[in-house]
Amino acid sequence: MKLIVPTQWICIAILYVITFIVTGNAFAGNPFEGKPLYYKHCYDCHEDSGTNRMLNAPDFKKREGLMATDQQLLAVIKSGKGVMPGYQGILKDKEILDVIAYIRNIF
Repeated sequence: MKLIVPTQWICIAILYVITFIVTGNAFAGNPFEGKPLYYKHCYDCHEDSGTNRMLNAPDFKKREGLMATDQQLLAVIKSGKGVMPGYQGILKDKEILDVIAYIRNIF
């Protein structure tokens, strides 16, 4: 069995970091911290089940709106879209990413 030399480890680590940055996973939130934020800010329109209560709101149970990257969803949630108000200045980016992580893990 061939041993991996330190320079190869460095290359592997760099590729690993680049992969996470490109896929957006380097910015992933914490679903456990996102749950109470979801119930405070999102529940009225999306309920426990993720189904939409408002016309034109995405139905998370059907995975509507969840095919975007975390960074794309972050931008939409900050600025608002359709009937959803923008949350810039209300929630920090980290908190929004926590909500996104909760939604992705639950629905």
